[in-house]
Amino acid sequence: MKAPLLLCLAAPLALAQGEAGRGRYQPIIDAKPFGDMAQQVSAEAAADAAEQQRQREEIAQKFRMVGITDLPDGSRKIAFLDETGGAFASYLLGVGETQNGFTLVEADYDAEWATLAKDGLTFTLGLGKGLIEKPAPAASSAAPAAPRPALRAQAPAQGSFRDRLLRREAAKAQAEAKRREAIGNEIAAENAKIIEAQTQAAARRLQIERIKQGLPPTRPITLTAEEDAELEAAGVFDRPQAAPAAQPEPPDEALPPANP
Repeated sequence: MKAPLLLCLAAPLALAQGEAGRGRYQPIIDAKPFGDMAQQVSAEAAADAAEQQRQREEIAQKFRMVGITDLPDGSRKIAFLDETGGAFASYLLGVGETQNGFTLVEADYDAEWATLAKDGLTFTLGLGKGLIEKPAPAASSAAPAAPRPALRAQAPAQGSFRDRLLRREAAKAQAEAKRREAIGNEIAAENAKIIEAQTQAAARRLQIERIKQGLPPTRPITLTAEEDAELEAAGVFDRPQAAPAAQPEPPDEALPPANP
């Protein structure tokens, strides 16, 4: 019976010692050092996030995503315009490529956005939209999209900046070629008319010269007043007209019989 009695006496003693030990640390608990530290860390993180956002917005105003280009080898690259250095420049970047300090980290060609990194800062640009929040990934249950190499050879629905530029240049070249062709056709038609008129004038002149020489024209001709005056001045109309050739006598057997 002594052992249970000792246990009953020891339990209240242990509880009293626990309360006394907890009281020693109460001032530290009341001071909330971890709570204040957490608030300080949170404020610093917010300040860092705000500074990074400001830097992103500053870069996005001068570094813009302007197109998606399909290359002949079937690959795709994204076209950017860069004015961060004070001078205008254009880049074509594929995923993982770096140019002038900008690295294309990832891109979604269908959704038309790209994530880039520069000097440890990461930001996402939308096609023609500037700085955007990176879209959330698709649900894990959705199956990953299979690569579609056949579609890579086709232009995007809206067309990339480079594609639209090439189409405009091709349209301008085609319009210029049509304009030149029309001008060439007009010149050729005018030249044909001039040559035809010169040919007719030369043929008519040949007939006038034959008449001057007393030769019959080789084709019917109606003289103009100027040509008539020219021939009259040349004395063509004063010449005696050649007598018509005598017709041969019919043979005797062709004569009608005499009356008896």
